[in-house]
Amino acid sequence: MHNSHFSSSIEKHPFINTKPKNEDNMKQSFSVLVLGILMLTFMGCKGNNDKIALYSQGSNETQSCNQGTYELYPTNNIWNFIKLNTRDGRAWQVQFSMEEDKTTRGEIVINDQKLCEDGKDGRFTLYSTQNIWTYLLLDKTTGKVYQLHWSMSEGQRGVVAVN
Repeated sequence: MHNSHFSSSIEKHPFINTKPKNEDNMKQSFSVLVLGILMLTFMGCKGNNDKIALYSQGSNETQSCNQGTYELYPTNNIWNFIKLNTRDGRAWQVQFSMEEDKTTRGEIVINDQKLCEDGKDGRFTLYSTQNIWTYLLLDKTTGKVYQLHWSMSEGQRGVVAVN
């Protein structure tokens, strides 16, 4: 015995889904895929208009969406950053403070010698190492690597060629 009234009332009921499961799974998978792509798009480039490097947790390389002439790289010391001229390889230690004593703020030269004359923005980049005082400075055009050492002591800052 078939009750058509009962069957049609089930199809119209808002809480009972009569669509095949495969169709729902496809829609859900598609929605997750679209959402994932949107998230990656918006997270991948955070509108870096200030030309400041974005630190990637767990990675040795800092990343930037818009490569500028100057990039700031964080150190493990919360009061110090490395400022890099990505065009010619010059670098400075930038120290800031929350204290009113302005003598604890400023830029200290690490390397004031241009490592190239005809560079373009983004030619040089920094990679952190296991030593918190040492970074590797890479010339992405020639492949040449330099060791950059920053320090609170004047005689211990500088850049030397590795290869």
